[in-house]
Formats: sequence, C-alpha cells, structure tokens
Amino acid sequence: MRKILIIYNKTAGNQTGIESVKKFIKRLEDENIEYTLEKSNSIDEIKYAYPNKKNVDYTDVVMCGGDGTINKTVNVFHDRDVVFGVIPIGSGNDFIKTAYGKTENEDMIEKIIKREVQEIDLIKANDMYFINALGMGIDSQTMMYQPYFNKHLNPKTAYRIAAFLALLTYRPKTAKIYIDDELLNLKTHIIIVANGKYIGGGMKISPESEMCDGKFEIMMLKKTDFFSLINVFMKLFKGKHLDNKNVIYKSAKSVSISMDNQCFQAEGDLSGWTPLKISYDKKIKFIK
Repeated sequence: MRKILIIYNKTAGNQTGIESVKKFIKRLEDENIEYTLEKSNSIDEIKYAYPNKKNVDYTDVVMCGGDGTINKTVNVFHDRDVVFGVIPIGSGNDFIKTAYGKTENEDMIEKIIKREVQEIDLIKANDMYFINALGMGIDSQTMMYQPYFNKHLNPKTAYRIAAFLALLTYRPKTAKIYIDDELLNLKTHIIIVANGKYIGGGMKISPESEMCDGKFEIMMLKKTDFFSLINVFMKLFKGKHLDNKNVIYKSAKSVSISMDNQCFQAEGDLSGWTPLKISYDKKIKFIK
C-alpha cells in the first residue's frame, strides 16, 4: 500500500504553489492514497527537520518546490527505498527540464498517481549529494549576489542581474582538476559539474548530459577576455557554447577539484568550499 510523504516548501518560487499542492491532495484523496503533508518555511528546514521522517514507512516522497527543495530532500532520503516525485513550483525548475521536458503540474500529478518508475543517477560531492548540477566560479558568485536582488525583484530577473554582476567582478582562479585519470591545471572563470542539461532557470549548460547513464559531464571555461566571456554566456541559453576554443567539456565518473578560497553551489544553494571530490554514487528511483 502506498504511503506518501509530501514536502511542501512554502517559500519556493513565487509562493503560489499551494494551488498545485491542493490539486495533488485532492487527487490522492480521490484515489484513497494515504499521505502526510509537511510544510517547510525554508530549504534548510528540510535538511534539519525531516531526518526523523526516515523512520516512517513511506513508499514515496513527493517534493513540492524548486531545485533546492529537491536537493535537500534527496540528501535526507537517498538511502531509503522510496520513489521520489516532483511538483515543480520553484523559480528555476532545471531538474524538471531534463527529466521531464515541458510538463504542466497537472501532468506531473497524474504521473505521480500512475507511478511508473525511472532510475536517475545520484552524484556524490564530498559528504553531500546532487542530481542536477554543481558549480563554482562565476556560477557560485552569482549565488552570493542573488539574495540581495531577490528582495526587490522576481527570482528570474534577480538571477540574471546577479549573473551579469558576477561576470563583471569574478576574477579567474587557478584550478587543479583530475578528471578520472587525467590532470588539468588551468585558470578558469567557471566550472560546472552536470548530471542534467540546465542551470539558472533554463541555460543549457550541458547539452549532452543524460541523467541515467552512470556518469556526468564537466564544463570549464578557460581564462579569456571579457568580450569572449560574454559571447560564451550568450550561447549558453541554447547550448551552443561547446564549440568555443576556451570551453573544455568532458564526461567522467569521478572528478577532484582544488582551488584556493573557492565556494561552490549545488542546485542553486551555496553548499561548501573546495577541495571537492565528486563521483557517481548509485541510482535512485523517480516517477517517470
């Protein structure tokens, strides 16, 4: 018998997701599916408040929020035999774009009710996990700036302004990178480790990524002049940047990154500092 834990992040996106949550609950009640609704006031609350829920015999964990909500929830429940589902009500929803394409919330609700299952790669980064993307350099600098603009603008506009400011202010750093057995030493503006195709609310950073192939991709931009930098970032939205001579793009099962005084972000949230060891860990179950 199914028993679903619903984790609803009330602060996700534009905070209008409650209507989708209500529709989902009505469908569960129509189908006589048992559920527990847990409301969180932040993604950090998910990290600290829900580990005790692991002791309850849930069959499914449905995340109502954005990429940060998904990431924090997967980090709590990845070692449980559950099927994860998503109702995307965040501002970016980049994981959804790769895993499901353009899908309305009503369609996602019906997919959860139907419960066909797919397996998605879980990637380990030091002592945490992610399923979509992790980044540093201009990427993490953007995350440092964005909270200020979030106070005054909608999340997508805030992200783009923060990203432009990061382009202007971030100075390339020297990175020592092991990609499987290959060593690279380079000055870089940005490093993205991607299991999914998209970051930043729709930038196609890793067009060749597949979420179930047992590996991930790493995209690095070598030090270049400002106009070339802008050119690369303009091409990111359609995934046309890989032919640039300053872009390095490789597939891997393990990566180690060392940089001085460099933070990184995972799924849109600042998550730690280098050095960083990243590797494919295992498959986890998601609604198909």
